[in-house]
Amino acid sequence: MERVQGVLKGDGGSPVLFVTGDPGSGKSALLQALARRASDDEPELLVAFGACNAFTGTGDPYLPFRDAL
Repeated sequence: MERVQGVLKGDGGSPVLFVTGDPGSGKSALLQALARRASDDEPELLVAFGACNAFTGTGDPYLPFRDAL
């Protein structure tokens, strides 16, 4: 959580963060909570989510980005 807060505050380093884990481990819930906290702190912040589709998204690497748009 501290690492994510550092990225959100711009404390240096890479602004890219990868969240990985087993299915059902809480990745989406963690990111949704962080998005809520960040948008509460920065009302002008735009938050977008995109997801892969395990059945049809294998051949489409841009699917999460199109989903977010």
